Amino acid sequence: MASLSASETEFLAEQELIVIMPHFHLRENNGLLNFISGDFGPFQPGITTHVPLWLAIMLKQLHKCRILAPSWLSVGTISFIESSLKQNGSI
Repeated sequence: MASLSASETEFLAEQELIVIMPHFHLRENNGLLNFISGDFGPFQPGITTHVPLWLAIMLKQLHKCRILAPSWLSVGTISFIESSLKQNGSI
């Protein structure tokens, strides 16, 4: 079984779609950004959209969006998983 290098793993992780809240309005091209990997948007303030992690990081660095935490990262979900693992003796 072949394992992935750190750079290959990073590349794959950067392709993961995440949710952002844009702080800008893109009027051209029906509000979409076109890339080789796909079309992303629409970008309108107050309306969430899914983009790859690499694009979310770039937009955040430009102060153009806020990255939203995934639902599985809530305190309630993490507490539930932790208690389930304790009951199963996994931790």
